[in-house]
Amino acid sequence: MKRLAGWIAASAALVVMLLGLPWDRLSCQRASCSMSVSYDTFGVWAIFIAIELAIPLAILTAILVGVLGLRDANEPRDIAVMAALGQTRAAAVRKAATTGGRHAAIGIGGAYVLTGILQLAVIAKSGWPLFTTDADLWLVRLSTAAVVTAALVLAHVIDATRPRRTPVERLHEDIAEQAPRRVSLRLRAATIGGIGAASAGLVVGLALAHNQAKGDAYFVAKNAAGIALAVLAIALGAMLLAVVIPWARGAAPAVLRASAAIAQRVGAPRLAVILEGRASTTSAVAGRIVGVLGAMAYLVAILAAGPTSPALSDRYVRTVAFATTGNPQLVIDQYRGIEGVGAVVVGRMHESIPDLSPILINPDDLTGVDETLRDLLSRYPTATIGGCGSSGGVDGFIPTGSVSLAAGCGGTYVNGSAVTFKTNAYALLVYAAQGVDKQALITTLDQTSPQGPGITFDGYSGGGSSSTSWVSNLIEAGMLLILVIVPMAALSVGVARRRRRDDATLAALGAQPRTLRAAVVVEATVVAAFSIAVGLGWGALSHVAVAVNFARQSLGGVITDSYLRWTLSSVPWVPLLLIGACAVVVFGVSAAVAARALQRRTPVENHRPVDSGVLS
Repeated sequence: MKRLAGWIAASAALVVMLLGLPWDRLSCQRASCSMSVSYDTFGVWAIFIAIELAIPLAILTAILVGVLGLRDANEPRDIAVMAALGQTRAAAVRKAATTGGRHAAIGIGGAYVLTGILQLAVIAKSGWPLFTTDADLWLVRLSTAAVVTAALVLAHVIDATRPRRTPVERLHEDIAEQAPRRVSLRLRAATIGGIGAASAGLVVGLALAHNQAKGDAYFVAKNAAGIALAVLAIALGAMLLAVVIPWARGAAPAVLRASAAIAQRVGAPRLAVILEGRASTTSAVAGRIVGVLGAMAYLVAILAAGPTSPALSDRYVRTVAFATTGNPQLVIDQYRGIEGVGAVVVGRMHESIPDLSPILINPDDLTGVDETLRDLLSRYPTATIGGCGSSGGVDGFIPTGSVSLAAGCGGTYVNGSAVTFKTNAYALLVYAAQGVDKQALITTLDQTSPQGPGITFDGYSGGGSSSTSWVSNLIEAGMLLILVIVPMAALSVGVARRRRRDDATLAALGAQPRTLRAAVVVEATVVAAFSIAVGLGWGALSHVAVAVNFARQSLGGVITDSYLRWTLSSVPWVPLLLIGACAVVVFGVSAAVAARALQRRTPVENHRPVDSGVLS
């Protein structure tokens, strides 16, 4: 499974690097984009990456160790021979580290080169200097490659040194029983769960102890809540590795016995006997299969995320800002007359700071255009809406908090009744008409600027759908393919090959090929469905638990209109169910194909060692 482990590590690095590329440059004008040219902030980025990826990397390392432990029947024999010939532990470590480093250089190095080419292509298309624009991203991706490489090398070293066994014991490693637990799962769950519950309670307690509306929490309280939230996330990951996966390993035989009972009831006694026999085999390798599938499913679930805040109308395109000493109605009519524009809502801005000023809007003007923004402005008339959580005031206006928008760092909107000032600066919220191609409208707006006498300033802020939406969809599809589908197919082939000697013995005793193929498919499907359900389920629960982040944000004045709504929305339920079902189907179909291919060999041939590209 060394090649599969290298594929998984390289795929994970590729996905992270792709997500970090400057795709937004494809949809913003040069006047509205900044050019990062300095490496001064790389240390901050490196620390951020280390913290942000710490838990996923720990789980990835556990997955890689489990994958490397799914040995074919001939591989333990090779290891035993090397140990019998006098290979020392240090030599085994050096060889494993060299192998891991070589695979990382090929796979992860290739991902770095590929994403580098893509970055140059994106920047070239946007018209910026190739090698000086977003230069920090080269080092950021290099640090990502370094930490994923370290995870792969560490997994190879752990696999080569754990556990300490004699050459004779390694001969039977494939069928060795799972090691007994030294600490009960209940004690582990109570300890880790207690730490997580205490951390969550601290965050909620700090939020309740401070004025959430004005965000008047001290710096120490905000930092304490952030640290407690990080501890909670670590506890959830530790619970997966120390409690959830070990429990799933122990429960997998019972699930197989249940499938055997079902087979018996539907009139397949021979299949039931085979499944019952396999349920009685609680080997370490069988446990690793459950652990790998569960951890992979958890990683997909925890990285997938749904919306955690309201969004502007789907028809919203962008906000155009301008200041004029002439008649603003000329510019308003100009944008209302653009083909494809359905509505233009006029807001007012502070003339002296147009880039930072909140946009004052009359909620009634949004009726029938953007009901979400209208409702938020009416419900929180003295708060800011959007603007990355910024709650800065202007001209004596001190907001009581801020409501975040899913659009991110767009405009900051305020109910027009909250403050009054004279201004010559305006903001036009442009909405597309029903059924209009928004991308075509964005292209038109990119080529349009406010026209009229007395224009002293103009600019815009994005926030609606952009031309890079297809890029995010493509990355998500690629992540599903390279992180889920391909490894699942390879793992299922490995499971089928691992059973080839057992099936060869049963075939020699007269078992029907159809029955043996059915046993392989049922076992693979049942184990995959159970393991993936456990991983996805714990990932969904982790999303719900980490929703205490809403309470932490309230210490900075961020208002959440519905904790329950956005907690449940943070879990992408339908995509997770579709991914889980797709992975189970792929696992079962691949196992069926591998089983049929193995049955083309005679029982004697299946008893001999086979050079497997999948399991090498």
